[in-house]
Order: sequence, then C-alpha cells, then structure tokens
Amino acid sequence: MLARLMERIETALDRHMLDRMTGVTLPFTDTISDWALDSVETVYEAGVMNGTSGTTFSASDPYTTEQSIVTIMRISEWSMMGGDFDY
Repeated sequence: MLARLMERIETALDRHMLDRMTGVTLPFTDTISDWALDSVETVYEAGVMNGTSGTTFSASDPYTTEQSIVTIMRISEWSMMGGDFDY
C-alpha cells in the first residue's frame, strides 16, 4: 500500500525517482511474503521503512501508531525533497 502511494505521488509530481531505483539486497533475515517483496524493497531503498532492527523487518508484527506516524512523515519528506534522509 505504501509503495503504491509513493507511485501515485511520483505520477502527480511527474517525477521518476522510483524508476531510477536499481534494486537493493534486503538485510532482513525474517520472512517477507513473496507478494510483498517488491514493495518492501521499494520502501526500504527509498528510506521510508528501515525495519525493526538491522536484520528484521517484522512484517507479521502489529504496526504501531508510532511506526505509522514516522512512515507518513518519511513519505511526506521523500515527496518534498526526493528521498535520502534519516529520522
């Protein structure tokens, strides 16, 4: 859902940053469903989601209010500035 939101933002702003993303090797050792893998790679490479630790994404865990606030802030920042940033 978040990767699709980012695609919509790209279209609305007539940008092509996601097209230039070359792919990334995810550092996560926990399981990420095959159907979600491309989207996780997108949000990870864009810096929107970094996982719950250096090696875990925790896709099956509840998504906290705090995590959702930070994620929306990062997408907002990404849409205005273009991507590379850390919170």
